[in-house]
Amino acid sequence: MKQFFLFAAFLLFVVTSVNSQNQKESIKTPKPNPVGHVLSAGQPSGVAVAYIAEGFEDTLFPPPGWTTTTTLGTVVWDREYGFFYTGNACAWADYSSVANEKWLITPQVTITAGDSLSFWIRRQYTSAYPPDSLYIMVSTTDANLTSFTTTLVAYDVSGLLNEWARYANSLNAYAGQNIYIAFKHRNTDGNGFNMDDVGVGTPVVPVELVSFTASAINNNVVLNWSTATETNNMGFEVERK
Repeated sequence: MKQFFLFAAFLLFVVTSVNSQNQKESIKTPKPNPVGHVLSAGQPSGVAVAYIAEGFEDTLFPPPGWTTTTTLGTVVWDREYGFFYTGNACAWADYSSVANEKWLITPQVTITAGDSLSFWIRRQYTSAYPPDSLYIMVSTTDANLTSFTTTLVAYDVSGLLNEWARYANSLNAYAGQNIYIAFKHRNTDGNGFNMDDVGVGTPVVPVELVSFTASAINNNVVLNWSTATETNNMGFEVERK
């Protein structure tokens, strides 16, 4: 009889746990992706970029040069329209009712001293549903999954905030190298999350202006300017207001 009661109590615990997971509270009103939304595995460009500033605004997901793959389960990385930190959309790593592992990989990027990886992230659901983890990994060779042998940082997604928060991690250890960065999400009936505004490095300013003057001579206006540096600049176009 004692064994029967113990079994019954265990069964009640399991049923209660499953029901609590299956009755996750609604946190947002889903909006359909606009016409033209395309979901694919992506393709590495093979060319290193100087910096990354990605807000996932393009209807193509993953963005050009990015790749995605799912190695366990069926839930994939996607773009979510109408839910964002800035703009109109963000990257979305939804939870899976069964074990799930999915990867989102950046283009190859050249790291300089002082560079860091930054992004904004928000946990789904006000309650915590572990196990749910985000691993940020680095490859110094290529975008093959087996090449991501270093974990830059790992986050317990169920412990993240249920509001947008910025996270940043130094990449100084990789200064002078070309690297790929992977966001590996692994969960079993977890929370899932949204991610926006992923940044690596600093955008290059194409022109550094030193001086700009305008002088009226008769019925003409003479413009003079000088620059300190010009990168990939084909010229200047002056418009009259």
